Amino acid sequence: MIIPKIKRFIKSNPRMYRFIQTLIRVIRNSVPYYLRRYKKDAFHGDKVWQDLVSELSKTFDFTSFVETGTFRGTTTLFLSKVFPKIPVFTIEIREDLLKESKWRLRKSFNVKIIKGSSSDIIPQIVKENKLGNFPFFFLDAHSGPMIPINNELKAVNQLQKAIIMIDDFEVFGNPQFKFNSYTMEDGSKINLGIDFIKENVHLDKHRILVPNYSLAEAGNIPPNKFRGHIIICQNLSEEEWSKILRLETVRHYYKI
Repeated sequence: MIIPKIKRFIKSNPRMYRFIQTLIRVIRNSVPYYLRRYKKDAFHGDKVWQDLVSELSKTFDFTSFVETGTFRGTTTLFLSKVFPKIPVFTIEIREDLLKESKWRLRKSFNVKIIKGSSSDIIPQIVKENKLGNFPFFFLDAHSGPMIPINNELKAVNQLQKAIIMIDDFEVFGNPQFKFNSYTMEDGSKINLGIDFIKENVHLDKHRILVPNYSLAEAGNIPPNKFRGHIIICQNLSEEEWSKILRLETVRHYYKI
């Protein structure tokens, strides 16, 4: 009981929280990469989510995978193994995380790590036709002050076909799933939910799935790691959409 109270107290004091976070980062960065310990918690350790991605990889012939926000490369490492025959592009803006993930992914030869803002990189690689005719996206670069999600979606909308997953997304009607929220320039607050991205979601080209399962079904993960997400299917044929609806994970754990 004492530790949770201490955590709540620290988080309620922004200056203290930032100082402690900076201190932890400095200490961690002083440890050599080969001595660091990493959890195998791709997609926050959510087993249902991991199973969905694995099932999709066996069902469709994706031409590339694009991840925004490499962080320390845990999810990237998982993706490199699930999609061994296609390029996995991962985008990271922070230099320290870039160096660390490069070390972790040094044997993942299908991974291409790109430094920069996903708001700039995704439009660039779309324009340069680097992704093929059926890319799969995992958009997760929205934890800092800049929120590139709509610029990313605008670029992806130019593609003929794609599947897009957005992390930290509000799942309406299921408060168990945690999500991001932001304070706008006018002082108002908005959640990372459907209203946030509505300008880039179109009924004539997009179909949506949202998770519909419990924390217990996700596996042995802490409640704060139980993150909401959304699956956007862009310009899929009726046959392709039917294949998705027949997937075991979709039938049991997702809803339209």
